[in-house]
Amino acid sequence: MRDHLQTALLAMALWLCPLWTVLAAPLQQEFDLGGELLWFDYREFDTDGSLLDKETGLLPGLAARWQLAGARWFLAAEGEWVPGLVEYDGQTQNGIPVRTDTRTFLFDARLLGGRAFGDGNRFRLFGGLGYHDWYRDIQPGTAVDGSPVAGLLEVYQWAYLLAGGELRIWHSGRHEVHLEGRYRQMLFGTMAVDFKGYQGYDDADVVLATEDGLRLALRWRWELGPGQALVFEPHYATWNLGRSNLAAVIRNGASTGILILEPRSQTRKVGMQVSYRWRF
Repeated sequence: MRDHLQTALLAMALWLCPLWTVLAAPLQQEFDLGGELLWFDYREFDTDGSLLDKETGLLPGLAARWQLAGARWFLAAEGEWVPGLVEYDGQTQNGIPVRTDTRTFLFDARLLGGRAFGDGNRFRLFGGLGYHDWYRDIQPGTAVDGSPVAGLLEVYQWAYLLAGGELRIWHSGRHEVHLEGRYRQMLFGTMAVDFKGYQGYDDADVVLATEDGLRLALRWRWELGPGQALVFEPHYATWNLGRSNLAAVIRNGASTGILILEPRSQTRKVGMQVSYRWRF
């Protein structure tokens, strides 16, 4: 995996090598700050494909972006922070249905760079590195048979490579519409498990299976005046994780003979970002 990462970083470095071209040209900066409304849909599956549990809900958040651009080349940093509650619909180890809430925090940040092509920089290609963090705090609840169910805290973390392209599909006066697609490949994924004192179990760590994801966005920019604009961005994103490795459950440093894993899962997100842009 290290060899693949080194190769990817070298390729990106060669892609961004003409940085002197950016610095030699007149530079322009953009800063976007806004909000996001996200529909979150996460599902875990058993080995036979049956649904184990799901978490769904509407989450509000914040989004920010900074870009430094020359005549053709550009660098950018982006990030989102999305906290809130989603509904948990799952089951106990014995298959008894459980419903509760999950306290959720999603954080995603990216550093990317690329080059524009065509008249008026109509088309752009880019690549970069990102970091994703998901704080998944499943609250204690009650199964349908009335038995209590303990809570569970899981923290997912991974880095990822990304590559994508953006095409301006419409322009008229003070309005522009761009279509963008991104592919993401996960690196070094882990999940930390906190049993919250249940049965005296120690915290555990699981290595996540390396999988990938896609993101599609339609970006409408409305120029309000010199150096100011509104940006509307509806988007759809997917992320798929394979079945993880097995990890031993430890109590007070001694093995319990119990093994845990992270099931195969899929995440689907549909959202809308609205940002105010300053250009200087």
